[in-house]
Amino acid sequence: EVRTSHGFASVCGLNQGAANAICEAMGYPGGSIYPHSCSSVGGKNMCGSKGLPVALQNLRCEGAEDSLSQCQWEEPDKSCLDHSKDSIVRCNSSSGESEGSLRLVAEDGSLNS
Repeated sequence: EVRTSHGFASVCGLNQGAANAICEAMGYPGGSIYPHSCSSVGGKNMCGSKGLPVALQNLRCEGAEDSLSQCQWEEPDKSCLDHSKDSIVRCNSSSGESEGSLRLVAEDGSLNS
């Protein structure tokens, strides 16, 4: 999800440059696009929930951007609204970190597990 002026929203499709930009913005050396559906990530459904807005469709970055706002995208169309095309990114580990050392926490403090 990305933060917009209206709160958090999902991303419907992105390229490898965008995956790298997302992870680099969080201090990781790069990332990759999860190659399967968001409905089956480690046996869990990680697609956006019904009612969650979709911020961007086909997010494309070249690699030299300082922020996602410098990348290109389209306004989401109806094909994105059910969240089945939500993008999942896996960030590469920095040296000294083991897999599972990053956990997403909701704004209210609850854990996504």
